[in-house]
Amino acid sequence: MSQSVVRRIEKSVTLLRKENAALKKKLKSIQDKLRHLTNERTHDLRHAGNTTGKSAEKYLARLLNAKARPPTSGYDLMANGQRLEVKGSGLLANGNRYEFTKWAWRRLFGDSNSKRYDRLILCGVSNPAFRAKYRDAKSPYVFFDLSNEVARKLPHALDGGQLSIGTDPDCSRSTDRQKIWKRQITEKELIKLYGKHGGGGTGR
Repeated sequence: MSQSVVRRIEKSVTLLRKENAALKKKLKSIQDKLRHLTNERTHDLRHAGNTTGKSAEKYLARLLNAKARPPTSGYDLMANGQRLEVKGSGLLANGNRYEFTKWAWRRLFGDSNSKRYDRLILCGVSNPAFRAKYRDAKSPYVFFDLSNEVARKLPHALDGGQLSIGTDPDCSRSTDRQKIWKRQITEKELIKLYGKHGGGGTGR
């Protein structure tokens, strides 16, 4: 093999090594950016539930003209003599092939089951795709009104667990999820039951 051929091969190898090093550097930069975006997304997801929960609580407080309680009270609102615990959820991704979004509520009775209330009001951000199926199509939330006794019997309700249901009422096949859907309630009904001039709880 001639010297000129060897030099060309060596030059090509050198160029390939430089390109390889540049690609590795670029790949590392992309991986770092992806890791940063993943961390940001994880942070957002962790705090999204709290943000939605507070928004739902404020909305319900205004709707019922109810008084918010301090965090140490064991419940969120005092409304017409009823201690209400409010849990909110945004629209969350769901891998189920029948349901593409879900609501999820955590710590229904707190981490140590210390919350004491009369009624649990679950609030899910209304899914536009199924709004016509909801009892209160104009409301920004879908509300569920459960007694303390019913809530305690739900799966994962205690010990800081998580309860979730799909946002399409026609795709809730389990008995426990159907129990929740049967307790769907409209804003007018909430006002009648727990508003300033309303009556007592439903007992459902």
